[in-house]
Order: sequence, then C-alpha cells, then structure tokens
Amino acid sequence: LKNILFNAVAPGIILTKRQEEILESRASREGTTISDQMRKITDQVPLQRMGTPEELASAVAFLVSEKAGYISGTTLSVDGGSIKGLF
Repeated sequence: LKNILFNAVAPGIILTKRQEEILESRASREGTTISDQMRKITDQVPLQRMGTPEELASAVAFLVSEKAGYISGTTLSVDGGSIKGLF
C-alpha cells in the first residue's frame, strides 16, 4: 500500500477531568490533599508534572499533519520522559 502512514501515540498521565476525580477520590480515601496525591504521581515523572490535554492533542495534530509526512511506523511517547529507552 502506498502513502499510508502508521503511527501510534503513547500518552503518559494527562491531567483530565477524570484524572482530577481520581486524585480527589484517593485524597479523600487516604486523608491527604489533592496536591499530595498529585505529588506522588509527578515525583515519578522526569518532567515533574502531568501533561495537559492540549499537549497530547498537539502531538497528535503533528502526526496527522503534512509536516509528519515522512514519519511512519513509530510510537510517539507523550509522557514527560516516563518511558526510558536505550538509544
């Protein structure tokens, strides 16, 4: 097949409404704050924060744009550096 690109996006932890609900639930259950729960997660991410939906959308928009026309067969990690690889 010609001119068919195949790529994937592997998102890390993205701060969505659902993620906020999970943080609230954990904080309530464990008697901590939402900030404490967020810190538990972000301490494990090299960029020390969660991604935004806009950042994930920008990565996807790039992959479907003409600017990515010569990229095929790859997985783009949008995870703040959480997936570590050897290159």
